[in-house]
Amino acid sequence: MYYDKVTGKDDEIKKNLRAYAGSLEHWADWFRYSDEDYASELAYLLEDKAHDIRMYILKKEFSHGQTST
Repeated sequence: MYYDKVTGKDDEIKKNLRAYAGSLEHWADWFRYSDEDYASELAYLLEDKAHDIRMYILKKEFSHGQTST
């Protein structure tokens, strides 16, 4: 992935990833309060994936800050 200063493509990708992570967290909350079998396990997996996405975004933001100075 790259950052395109003209189109802001990187910002758009980060925005979509943040929305995706938020959606995963929403469904994790839903499963957490569900009585379905394996609901807590599904909630954990969704939260874990959301965390991975958020860490990916932070890593990309940090690496852009390191290379632009």
